[in-house]
Amino acid sequence: MKRIAILIFLLLLQFTMFAQKENIIDSLYASLDHRKLNGFISLVSDITINEHIQFASTGIGAAFLFGNKFFIGGYGLGLVSTIQKSDILTDNTMLDYHLNYAHGGLWLGIIDSPCKRFHSSFSIKMGWGALFMYNINSPITYNLNRDEFIVITPQIETDIFITNWLRINFGLGVRFISGFSAQYKDSNGNFNNIYNSSEFEGFIASFSLNFGSFCNQSSKKK
Repeated sequence: MKRIAILIFLLLLQFTMFAQKENIIDSLYASLDHRKLNGFISLVSDITINEHIQFASTGIGAAFLFGNKFFIGGYGLGLVSTIQKSDILTDNTMLDYHLNYAHGGLWLGIIDSPCKRFHSSFSIKMGWGALFMYNINSPITYNLNRDEFIVITPQIETDIFITNWLRINFGLGVRFISGFSAQYKDSNGNFNNIYNSSEFEGFIASFSLNFGSFCNQSSKKK
């Protein structure tokens, strides 16, 4: 319930930011005759913070930008931190195993006042991914205890217009994960989940470099 309340808060906050922009859809259609389809590529890094663990991910995204305001595309992120899964290191054969984590999928967003030097945006990433353990000394054993999951990450962001083709983006959000089902047998013969969503979801802070065409000058307000 706490994470749901956080998500609702983020959505309400973003809606408040756009409340003064009335009839945005009508104005978009009215100006399509002098607007073009833009797009961008994004180099993304984020840090996930919760009560269990903190870890960093990095990856890439790409999207089409419609009317300078709405974008749709895809993304992919992979783990760059080193994580061990201590509760299933039941013997010395598991001491060399680390955790790998990756996910990707659909990326949607809306940008407020895209032609201003500083502007805000809201985005949501919806995808799927996998967790698995790998032996750092043996690339052959690379896909042990694999489990798959669904992930949703809404966030609010601040963009800084550096040039016509480069923007810096800072974001704060929350990551939700579900779908873990893989289990292991402990020393007492009981079955337990290998992974728990609470270990990998939580608040995130992100940073990205965006390269592309963001603001059609013909639509820029004088």
